[in-house]
Formats: sequence, C-alpha cells, structure tokens
Amino acid sequence: MRHICNCFAFEATEGHYIGPRTQKQKLQSLLAADDDSSTHVKDSAAFINVALRLETDRYVVKHIFNACRPTLLHREQLVRLVKTKDGGPSDATSVSRARAKFSRDLNAWRKVQLQRYPKLRDHIPLVDSATPEEAQLQLPSAFTTELRQSLGLTQLAIIEYELREGQAHDALQALRQVIQEFNYNLLDKKNNVHGIAATLRSESFLRVLTSDKQIAATTYRRSRNAMLSLGLSETDSHWRELRDDELWGKNVSAVRSMGDSKRRDPWFWHVVAPRGLLKEKEEEWSLDSES
Repeated sequence: MRHICNCFAFEATEGHYIGPRTQKQKLQSLLAADDDSSTHVKDSAAFINVALRLETDRYVVKHIFNACRPTLLHREQLVRLVKTKDGGPSDATSVSRARAKFSRDLNAWRKVQLQRYPKLRDHIPLVDSATPEEAQLQLPSAFTTELRQSLGLTQLAIIEYELREGQAHDALQALRQVIQEFNYNLLDKKNNVHGIAATLRSESFLRVLTSDKQIAATTYRRSRNAMLSLGLSETDSHWRELRDDELWGKNVSAVRSMGDSKRRDPWFWHVVAPRGLLKEKEEEWSLDSES
C-alpha cells in the first residue's frame, strides 16, 4: 500500500522513503491508484503528464528556432514530435512540422484544461498563432498558493509536484550520462584523434555535448523551480540549486591520478541514493556509486 504524503513516496508498512522514481514510474504509480479518489488522481496525472511533455516540446521548438541547429537531445525529440524519420530533424521542413504539431497538441490540451478548470480562462494570455512556443501552460506551479486555491488547483498541484520530482530525477540522470559521454569523447580526442579534419569533427561533437549538458541542466532547473513554487524548501538537501560550474564529473574511463579520490564529484552524482537508508547501507551505496 502506498500513500501520497508531502509528495514523497513512502512504504506504509515500514514508513521510510523508497528512493527517487522516474517520471514514468511516478505516473504509473498514480495511474494505479485504487482508493475513493482514484478516478480524479488518474485523470489529473494523465493531464499533467501531457502538459510536461508539451512543456518539453515547447522548449525544443523555441530553442531550435533560435539556434543554428538541433543538439543531439533535440534531434531525438524532434523525431518523436514529427513522428517521421524522413529527411532528418535538422531539415527546415521537419522543424516547421514540429512547430505545427506542437500548436495542434497545445490547442487540444488547452481545451481540456479550460473544460476542467474554467476559472483559468482569465489567466491565459493570448499568443500569436505564428509562435505557439511562446505560450505559457499555466500549470499550478505558475500561481501562488492563494491563487491556486481560488482557481481550484490545489489537488492538481500535488500531482504536478509528484511528476516534477520524476522529471527532475530524469534530468539529472540525463546530465550524468551526457557528462560521461563528454568525458569519454574528450579523452578519445586527446589520445586517438589526429589530423585537422578529424580534430574539427571531434571538437564539433564536443560542442554539441556541451550544449546537451546545458539542456539537461535547464530541464532540472525548470523542474526544481516548479517544485519550489509548489512548496519545496530552498534549503532542501536532495533537490539543490544546480550551478553552471557544477556540470562536470570525474572521467570513469580515465586512469585515476594522485588526489582524484579526494576530489568529490558535484552533489547530483549522489542524489540517486535512496533516503532513509541505515548508516551501513548508505555507506555501502556510496562506495558502489564511486567505484
């Protein structure tokens, strides 16, 4: 049995935190609700989950129209958005199709939003149809506690927090992955890349990975900002502020040199540790994570 309390997951029989969940896992847990309010919880979870996908699509479209070309993460998301592999997502037609699809998806979701929460009508600004990516979704995190209450968004805010936590977890996982990929390719460039052409290709790829680090970091910050609006403490030790000078990690592919063991990776390399572990279990997890 599971309770939603303070937007964290607890085992009812043992009363301890069972660790971070991905957004997908949190959604599945909410959709599996079987109490008296299960229908409302399921509908709200599905509604917010679509909104978070739209938020990602909005950011992808907006970024690409303001950038020279998509990054690796954006290329994958564009393929999903336009649902085709023809032509490649860097093609201008594909990007325009992505904007058009985002506009359709946003309009469909907005209709549901206004049907469910009609009081929001006066809080949704008009947006130029030519630039739908400028639209604000106006989720519960966009409002103060008092305004959420008057708009009837209090319960929806709990669901948003739950899924935002999963989104933040996923973003940090993506950040860790791209940092290790960057480290591997940087080491490979140093040891194995020779010649002007090969060096230029390698440097170009490293720039793309650097951009992907920023994308993952931006996603985490967006999730955390929403959680702060929804009640997360500024001093929370789990979901901390992420600074640009922390977007690094030790290269697990490189031979460790003297002093490496004393240089601790930034905090987000350790955030996957489940809360509530006994001391010996926490030490065991820490050793495993650094090996």
